[in-house]
Amino acid sequence: MLPFPPASVPPYGPGFDNPDRLITERELADLLGVSTRATQAWRQRRSDGPPFLKLSDHGRVRYRVGDVVAWINARSRRSTSDSGPERPEAA
Repeated sequence: MLPFPPASVPPYGPGFDNPDRLITERELADLLGVSTRATQAWRQRRSDGPPFLKLSDHGRVRYRVGDVVAWINARSRRSTSDSGPERPEAA
């Protein structure tokens, strides 16, 4: 569920009111104010970037708007010392 009513203009911009819409790497980078290199690095390092879909063997990558919104919301903090929810240790 998106954090805003569907009838309003979403805070992320037009077109971000459909959680199933797929956006490109460039759209994600523009939304977050980072380079496409940063989004590529998140995927390559398997770090804390948003979940993505690999649509072809040729590297076509897309992101679901709902996944991106959830990823952004999960990073909300109340202070700089707030590390967020505890993560399970890797086995």
